[in-house]
Amino acid sequence: MPTRLDECPHCCDYCEKDRIQIIPGTGWKVWFLGDAGESWSEPLAAWGLLRNGDVEACSVDHGGAVENACEAINFVAVLPEGELPSLEMIERAKKKQAK
Repeated sequence: MPTRLDECPHCCDYCEKDRIQIIPGTGWKVWFLGDAGESWSEPLAAWGLLRNGDVEACSVDHGGAVENACEAINFVAVLPEGELPSLEMIERAKKKQAK
């Protein structure tokens, strides 16, 4: 079982990443933060395995495009279903969003 991901260590040069496999994201949720400070989750679409061994969390935006959830300005965390983000995770997302 993958480790909980609340920070993405490789969220740069997204377009240059070489995905070699997509694994269903069943059982995981992506948490986001709204402008008013509210948080919400969406099902994780998939895990993307990259040639260099990194794994990215793939979500689907409102337009249907698949993207790295960790790159969203309002990203909070990727957690197993049923687990809620900690206050520390939410505060970190608020600071990121305020920049």
